[in-house]
Order: sequence, then structure tokens, then C-alpha cells
Amino acid sequence: MKRKHFLLGLFTISIFSIYAQNQYDKIEPFDVVHDGWAMVEQDGVFGFIDKKGKEVVLPQYNKIEAFDVVHDGWAMVEQDGVFGFIDNTGKEVVLPQYDKIEPFDVVHDSWAMVEQDGVLGFIDKKGKEVVLPQYDQIEPFGIEHEGWAKVKLDNSWLFIDYKGKEVSEAHASKCPYKKTK
Repeated sequence: MKRKHFLLGLFTISIFSIYAQNQYDKIEPFDVVHDGWAMVEQDGVFGFIDKKGKEVVLPQYNKIEAFDVVHDGWAMVEQDGVFGFIDNTGKEVVLPQYDKIEPFDVVHDSWAMVEQDGVLGFIDKKGKEVVLPQYDQIEPFGIEHEGWAKVKLDNSWLFIDYKGKEVSEAHASKCPYKKTK
């Protein structure tokens, strides 16, 4: 009899534990933002569950944008006022750390401009920071010189090349691009 009560108690605790783990304030329909996932809200933050009810993205983001808008297979997330990305497996590929992230391919054809603490830089399509946020202003590549972008740093203007390196006089003399007017 003791064993029967013990098993019944264990079963009850297990049921309450499973139920308590999956209580959400709101559950969106499946397959709207991501195939096989439903967005969930818990205490004002968002995440995702799969069709088995398993959390694939813990509710921790203040906002989650739709997948594939800024980058194929990624969704922009906001956490405490800063932005990053998760991929379509739920993994953070760019930690939420930027005040702003521009769309890819606008200023550079494979980078996105990012802003952090009032200065600008770039991330690539793998989520790697390729130009550290340090510039006050960045103009699109190719405006004044093919393959270069004009950047402002501490009230001075200079150029960076298509790889994100600052252009020196020696670099400029070896540049394969023609100057534009």
C-alpha cells in the first residue's frame, strides 16, 4: 500500500512539474513565425516551443522579429533594449549587444551596419564583427571611391576598404580600384 501511495504521489508531482514548466501567458499559433514552432510569452518576454511542447528558445526576449526578414534563417531579437539574432535552430548567432542593426547588403554587399554606444561598425552574414564599432559616421561603399567607404572618426574623415581596413597612403597607391569623381 505504501508503494502504491508513493507511486501515486510521484506521478502527481511529475504531472504538476510538467504542467508548471509549460504555463505561458500567451501561446501564438504554430507555424506563423517559424515552421513547427509557436511563439510563447511568459512574464512579458518571448520565446518558442515546438509541437511537442519543448522550449526551443527560452522566453527571454522583449521582442522577436519574423525569420528571414533581415537575413535568411535568422530572426532579430531584442533583449533589454539591445539587438542580436537567433538562427532557425534557436541558437543565438549574434548576442544582443547592439543599439541598432541595419539590414544586410545596404552599405556593403555582405555586411550589416551596427551601432553600439553611439558608434558604428559592421557584422558579416555569419554574425562575426568584421569592423569594430568605432566610427561616428559611415557612408556607403563606392560613393567617393570604388571599393571604399568614407568614415568619420574623432572629427576626421578617412576611408576603409571593402575588407574593413583603414586605407593608408601605401594602401591607396596599391589599390586596384579606379578613383571615381
